[in-house]
Amino acid sequence: MFVTSHQAHFVEQRPVPAAYAPVAVSKRACESAVREWATEHGIDLAVVSGDMIEGTITVKLLERIEPGTMAGRLDQVGRIPTVAEFATEITAAALGPLPAATVYGGGGDYSIPPAVS
Repeated sequence: MFVTSHQAHFVEQRPVPAAYAPVAVSKRACESAVREWATEHGIDLAVVSGDMIEGTITVKLLERIEPGTMAGRLDQVGRIPTVAEFATEITAAALGPLPAATVYGGGGDYSIPPAVS
């Protein structure tokens, strides 16, 4: 099990808040390394990727650094998951049958390919 954020998981395809970009790049590098290691060692791995999670310190810090970040995300998706809702996603992935390679918690728009301009 590897838990990450949508912003990190999709950092190569989607824009992220500037203040979060170094974290997103680092987390994505870790995810890629863990996936490669698991494959090399024959280990089944599930990745759980979550949207901004309501009430977390990360969201609070992003909002402080870049006011309006949360409102912008809410405008895009309508609502974001709570800590309890995301924990339920993680628990289901950990305890249930092995899910698809990646499970998305909240903000399914990230898994839709971006429009080509």
